[in-house]
Amino acid sequence: MKLTIGQFSQASDLTIKMLRHYDKIGLLMPVEKDFMTEYRYYDVNQIELAQKIIKYKKIGFSLNKIKEILAAQDEQYAIKLNLKEQLIKIEKEIESLISIKSQILTALNQKEGINIKEMEDIIMTKTNSFTAKMAEILDKVSDGVRMKIIDEIYNNGTITKQTAGDIGENLCNQLIKEHRLATISDILNLSSRETEKNIVQNLEKNNPELAEEIKNSLFVFDDIALLDDKSIQMWLREIEVDDLIIALKGANKETIGRIKSNMSERAVKILEENMDKLRPVKLKLLEQTQFKLIGIIKKLEQTGNIFIKRKKEI
Repeated sequence: MKLTIGQFSQASDLTIKMLRHYDKIGLLMPVEKDFMTEYRYYDVNQIELAQKIIKYKKIGFSLNKIKEILAAQDEQYAIKLNLKEQLIKIEKEIESLISIKSQILTALNQKEGINIKEMEDIIMTKTNSFTAKMAEILDKVSDGVRMKIIDEIYNNGTITKQTAGDIGENLCNQLIKEHRLATISDILNLSSRETEKNIVQNLEKNNPELAEEIKNSLFVFDDIALLDDKSIQMWLREIEVDDLIIALKGANKETIGRIKSNMSERAVKILEENMDKLRPVKLKLLEQTQFKLIGIIKKLEQTGNIFIKRKKEI
């Protein structure tokens, strides 16, 4: 039984994009391909092969390694051999992460007022995933160190102790600062608008630098203009039109324009008519409504449906 690429994608849990890539590298090729239309057709029996590829990827094998295993005369022997190699790599990864942790804890011990046990828990949480850790590190180090990390992972599957040492102390200060700032921002994003406003105003008087960093990490209503079109459209489907009408009374022109550009002409016309009819709203109602709509955006972000681009990332 032949399946289209779309049908095979659903049956195998591999995306169409991934299937096209696997075809290109010769890992999982369709049984039939129309070179005029580029339509691909798969056999139902290939689902078992697709599931093998998924299983081997979860173990941590590269696509090239999976290709070698599947092409081996004795697949089971090839798997066993490569699992031993994978175990050695994992042990090296653990050793490197322990080295990073040790570097950070050593630096922390030299700083006054730091809760070592609390920071140790944070570090352990962040080092549970090697790939996540490396992604975090790449965002914080120089281009030279980035290329060194990529080169070592490609050639060795992990980073050396020397490279871990190079980034350990630098990363320490960044982790402390980012964790504390993220904690404050999360608390304020869940607090009432009035509480958030009061705290930020007090910080602006006593600690302007911290106030600025917190404001950059908080999401306010006019930051909707920073969302991509798909995210705005998804958000619009989740909210009440009456709330939007009130909230837009306090929005800037750019935000209003971005929202309207993601609505149909008829919906925009109805929105504008209702906004014209609406009398001036009290500040408290405006802020409460905007806070409610921001809450929906935050829920969509938490479920992974949208991505919020922070102002500092622009």
